[in-house]
Amino acid sequence: MASRRRQKAGKGLGSALMKNQPHRHPTNRKTASSAVKTASVVVVSASDGLVQDWLEQGRLKLMRNCGEPTAAQLAKAQQKIKDLSTNADVDGISFSGRALHHVYYNTKFKRRGWLTYSVFKLANESPTRAWQQTLRSMLASLAFQPSQSEGLRVCSLGGGPGTDAASLSWINQHFWHYPPSQPLDISLLDAEGSWKRHLTVLQSMLVPHNLSFVKGDVTVSMDAVNNHSVRTSLSGCGLYLFSYVCHETSRAAQSGQHMFYKDLASQLQPHAVLLFLDVMAHSQACLQAIAEVIMAACPYHVDMLTGTDDSRRQLKAEMVVLKVSSTPIVVL
Repeated sequence: MASRRRQKAGKGLGSALMKNQPHRHPTNRKTASSAVKTASVVVVSASDGLVQDWLEQGRLKLMRNCGEPTAAQLAKAQQKIKDLSTNADVDGISFSGRALHHVYYNTKFKRRGWLTYSVFKLANESPTRAWQQTLRSMLASLAFQPSQSEGLRVCSLGGGPGTDAASLSWINQHFWHYPPSQPLDISLLDAEGSWKRHLTVLQSMLVPHNLSFVKGDVTVSMDAVNNHSVRTSLSGCGLYLFSYVCHETSRAAQSGQHMFYKDLASQLQPHAVLLFLDVMAHSQACLQAIAEVIMAACPYHVDMLTGTDDSRRQLKAEMVVLKVSSTPIVVL
């Protein structure tokens, strides 16, 4: 049987990272979790208010696009959302129905959009902690370079509502700086096709960037019938965003031997970034398992940053970041 020989890692991004060495037990690795645990200072700027106001206006627009649910429909939808954080936390729920969309946008849009923005804010605005400095290094390749001929390709997996990708226009304006002539190309991948009805509203909010919807399921192989266009849509992306999708689909993904993540890993290109955000504490095990699968299946070395107590306080979420290097894994 062929074995994988991993070349000795360079000093690179520092001791906060883990290299893809899947045969070692995670507890034997030195990770970013050992970084300084004292709280960072959160700097609130005028631009933060602009982003928050924009997200609030987006929340209202999308709620209006859902129509006004009846009291009975509203109560049923609210219960389903509650189930998602309790008895259905690893199995997910059906996200169909305008009433559920109304409740989802009302409760999640602003918070999830701000979460994505906060990751880049903490990485770029006076990073003082070891994990922030490492995060900044890992995300640096996403920013515009004069030598680039096209905009960054981003895919939000399980991101059909657009809540997680909503702040990308502000992230670009403040941190990436792609010009209007090279807009971002953003794909929202989701198993629930009815989220597509909100695409026109979302697109109007993200001008001049391009937005598309792709139907796909992260719990089955990319070769499955319901993932017929996924492989092409995900090819060549610079950023893969997994926000609050891995934990709620973890039971089905594990039953399917994480085939989607193995398939994704096999086509990752150098310098690609995978950003995972999920429910604190409860999602640690599934995020670790997915990261291990990706690091084992990727043809390139992969660096990994895990959350710290400080990052959890700042983000109020679990975070894992994977960065694909340009160093191929040697197979003998």
